[in-house]
Amino acid sequence: IVDAILALPEEERDYDLTGQLARALNNLEDYETAAEVLLTVEAEGQHDPLWHYRLGYAYYYSDRFGQAKERFEQVLRLTPDDQDARMFLGWCDEELTPGGKVKKLNARLTAPEAMTGGKTFRQRTAEFWQWFTDNEPRLAAMIEKRGEEDVDKMVDFISGGVQLISGELNFNLGGDYEFTFTIEGKNYLFYLLPWLVEQMPEQFRGKWHFFPCMQGTHGESFGFQMYGKDVQLDEVMVGLKYKEDQNYFDIRFYDEQLCSLDDNSCYNAFYIMMELTIGEALSHIYIGNVDKADGMEAGMFPLTRLEACMTVALEEAKKEILTRPDERYSVYRMEFDTVKDLRYDMVIGTTCFSDLLQDYFNGETENADKLAACGSKAVFLVMPVGEADSSGMLKLRYEIEDRTAEVLGKKGSGREIGILLGGTMGRDNLYIDLLLYDAPAFMEQASSLLGQYSYPFYLAEFRPESRLVALANVG
Repeated sequence: IVDAILALPEEERDYDLTGQLARALNNLEDYETAAEVLLTVEAEGQHDPLWHYRLGYAYYYSDRFGQAKERFEQVLRLTPDDQDARMFLGWCDEELTPGGKVKKLNARLTAPEAMTGGKTFRQRTAEFWQWFTDNEPRLAAMIEKRGEEDVDKMVDFISGGVQLISGELNFNLGGDYEFTFTIEGKNYLFYLLPWLVEQMPEQFRGKWHFFPCMQGTHGESFGFQMYGKDVQLDEVMVGLKYKEDQNYFDIRFYDEQLCSLDDNSCYNAFYIMMELTIGEALSHIYIGNVDKADGMEAGMFPLTRLEACMTVALEEAKKEILTRPDERYSVYRMEFDTVKDLRYDMVIGTTCFSDLLQDYFNGETENADKLAACGSKAVFLVMPVGEADSSGMLKLRYEIEDRTAEVLGKKGSGREIGILLGGTMGRDNLYIDLLLYDAPAFMEQASSLLGQYSYPFYLAEFRPESRLVALANVG
């Protein structure tokens, strides 16, 4: 039927044939296409109970129960004796109740071991610091006798310890006992390395200086060589525009040598120079659009003054100067036509890890995989909200966020077992986003906390179609 109707010229497909096409698509379980087809004749179908019924059927089997309910209610307004529509309406009501939502979520349950297996990030961190403690005299000697060390052997030796955390983790060893980890575009490390550094054993504080990412030069200039060019940092000129509403800076830059390169090389070199100048954290937190200029422009100043100028602009705007990407939360709004999976019912939320959200809605798992490879878990709490008052649920979300944060521990204390990434209100569920450094410890403590509420709670990984782990009150 589908093939026959689609073979006809579009102008020959009248209202009845369009309805037959949608009916056939429904029977082939292609519900989304069926709904799209029916909506092309929406104006003609408003007073046709069969049009509403077919659309309701497509919505119901696409798990769009609220929209399906509206269609079946309209069928019954036009034909009150339609028993099939009444049956579907009852099924919609059942699906939309808290009990129906819990039943659906319970079908996705898996054993807790699925989320707690393997070595945790907390354990990996402890192993790294034990390695450092065991080898500290040798590491100190490498700094004190830098000119006498075989560089390749030194790098190989330190890499062996660093890889206890991640095979993607790079570092610099500098004078005055400085050990600097570098992000180098692997932004997920911003959410792990501050905690790793906080775990430094007490006996090394005061002697060793560990940094979770590359620090800036604080105005100091030096020569930078790349792509056959030799450029002094203070010779690169930049213009700065602060977007206060977004709390971002847009930058334009110019240097004759840099701008003579092809675009890819030019921008790559500038980004590296900018990160060397203001540090990887400030670059990630505050820099928005970056464009090269065709020549010197009014208001431009040396790149070495960039951090100072950014600081002045933030202070004048009375904005807190953040130094960790996991401290910058942004509000986002999204509305989906189809509730494909958990989180697709979301309306408004906050996050400090937008890359993780983008992965999820793009059907990707890159950041979740890389975090998991380090022993950490990117997860979100799920709580069905039922038909509760939305303002009351928003208040409850913030209450649960606060109490969950207490379970995690104070950020920056060095004793936390994870960090809060944000939270979201959806039409069907409440979500709280977390990064766990020790998933077993969190699940044990959170189950006790959440069990004090009358609502069911689940834990899901940031992966499409993720299996769920029960935390409390799921029946």
